[in-house]
Amino acid sequence: MTTTTSCGVDMPLVPGVDHWFAQLPDGRMHVASMGSGPPILLLSGFAQTWWEWRDLMPALAAAGYWAIAPDLRGEGWSELPQDAISRTRRAEDVIALLDTLDLARVRLVSHDMNAVTAFQLTLGTPDRFAAQVMLAVPPPQMRFSSDMIPGMRHLWHQEVLAIPGLGPALLRAGGLPRWLLSHFAAQPLDPEVSAPMSPCSGTRTSPALLHRSVGE
Repeated sequence: MTTTTSCGVDMPLVPGVDHWFAQLPDGRMHVASMGSGPPILLLSGFAQTWWEWRDLMPALAAAGYWAIAPDLRGEGWSELPQDAISRTRRAEDVIALLDTLDLARVRLVSHDMNAVTAFQLTLGTPDRFAAQVMLAVPPPQMRFSSDMIPGMRHLWHQEVLAIPGLGPALLRAGGLPRWLLSHFAAQPLDPEVSAPMSPCSGTRTSPALLHRSVGE
């Protein structure tokens, strides 16, 4: 399957990963999947796509699981109206995806901003999720402490990206995405990976996601 985003980037390929579209009420959601067995749903972090899970999916498949990595609304190769993004819309999309796949219960792994969606899903529809793992986010029951203040200096980019006009412009320019991908990754990404991601990942939806996904 060959497909291209609206900004002209061809989808990277990973051996063994299948690509298909799930029909939702208002459009198509791109889904990458691999393996067979008990399903594990993978929700990528802010401004990322299914590609985030390219190394984990083969490992899950080898362990006997069905790894399912959708591009949620506003991400990657999905064809869903971005203006419809709201505080709960992505969670609603995930439930619609599970219903389309006739999956009554799945395991859930989430990263970064999509942990908000994961919290909504597991708290709102706990019967649909057997287990949950969240990466790089604090649990919702954590209480604020002054000890956390020094660590907040690492979150400056969230405020910058949330500024209408400025956030999308910085992402489209390419320099900020490459900096974030190199400084927030365990190991630097290859140029052929980071370069094509910069103009597409989150450029159109970053202010909407940051404003709407955590509360309007």
